Amino acid sequence: MSEQVDAMRQDGSPPIPILIVEDSMTQAELLRRVLARQGYRVTLARDGAEGLAAARKEPPRLIVSDITMPVMDGFEMCRTIRQDAALKDIPVILLTMLADAKDVILGMNAGADYYVTKPFNEAYLLSRVRAILTDPPRRGEAGIDMELTLDEEKHRVRVEPQRIMNLLVSTYENAVLQNRELVSSQEQLKKLTGYLEEKAQKLEEANKDLESFAYSVSHDLRAPLRAIDGFSGMVVKRYADKLDDEGRRLLTVVRDNAQKMGQLIDDILAFSRMGRQGITLSEVNMDGLAREVFEELRLSAAGREIKVEIGPLPVARGDLAMLRQVWVNLLGNAIKFTGHQPAAAIKVGSYPRDRENVFFVSDNGAGFDMQYADKLFGVFQRLHGIEEFDGTGIGLAIVKRIVTRHGGRVWAEGKVGEGASLFFTMPCAGDTP
Repeated sequence: MSEQVDAMRQDGSPPIPILIVEDSMTQAELLRRVLARQGYRVTLARDGAEGLAAARKEPPRLIVSDITMPVMDGFEMCRTIRQDAALKDIPVILLTMLADAKDVILGMNAGADYYVTKPFNEAYLLSRVRAILTDPPRRGEAGIDMELTLDEEKHRVRVEPQRIMNLLVSTYENAVLQNRELVSSQEQLKKLTGYLEEKAQKLEEANKDLESFAYSVSHDLRAPLRAIDGFSGMVVKRYADKLDDEGRRLLTVVRDNAQKMGQLIDDILAFSRMGRQGITLSEVNMDGLAREVFEELRLSAAGREIKVEIGPLPVARGDLAMLRQVWVNLLGNAIKFTGHQPAAAIKVGSYPRDRENVFFVSDNGAGFDMQYADKLFGVFQRLHGIEEFDGTGIGLAIVKRIVTRHGGRVWAEGKVGEGASLFFTMPCAGDTP
């Protein structure tokens, strides 16, 4: 495949033919476009054998070739070119990742003239192409036999002095170019890191302001809610005989909603405190803590048949009060969402993974649709109606905040009508969260 550029060179002569030998069509097309834009006539070949055939059919002024290719690689193609009387004077640029220093020695023995590293720098590639076409490598010099040692391995090399210089200079130039690009990338990374640190600081300040605002507003709302609940209770108690059934029902609705709002405010305050509260680390007996919390919660489900299986659970290193809150919310969730089951079954367990322990609470309750799993640990996110299961939608958000502050993660699995499993991880007790 070739492309004849319409524009002629300034002196009126035909465009200079260049052969690209590259098995990656993406890389080949990129090279073709770069060279064609400069007015060169470009021919593409997919491997060394196809490149040789194309060169013999129409000898190019320059060959740019990849090294690793099927059928015939760049080294073998280069050696064959140097042994062909009609092609031996064509300059060859090898494209390489330079991942192995032996490539330079193999290139010398094969007869390559220059190296250009991949991914290539467009400006550098064009400068090499122009330099070679303006001052082609001299052939016919007597070769020098040398022995080079790389990685404690000796290599025999026979190469002309000028080509040695060309290869070494191109290797050095590529190294300098890569180092310059690396320094530039490091500077950009440094600027980006500073920018992200600044944004992170501002985000942290905004979160603190938001938490303070939520705390203040929630705290200020508690007094009027208590008044609403208290005065509503007084009206029901003192004036019950003067109210009809509808009046008493409406006041009861007011009281119920005031109490629910009070619970929501308490949960918001708890969530806010979790972001500001310091962590006191200690060895926490998770097995004993989970059992203790469940026995306390069981009292709220008196009369229900609940089968529970706990542990054994490993010790965790964390804040005892915070981890107690995790178990309160997870076990409370399991008890709540198995409320419609005639025989509730709850399992608490753990298993090790890498440098952490995974804890879980599974139940045979209402479950949930997995497409909404990412919503479970969000603030005010509910997957069941409040008329079906009470709650404020903050409990699991508190769990996530606590676990995250301990260096862990949370996730959930479930199926509608078949129960749910909530997981959280904690670093092993010997590791600092």
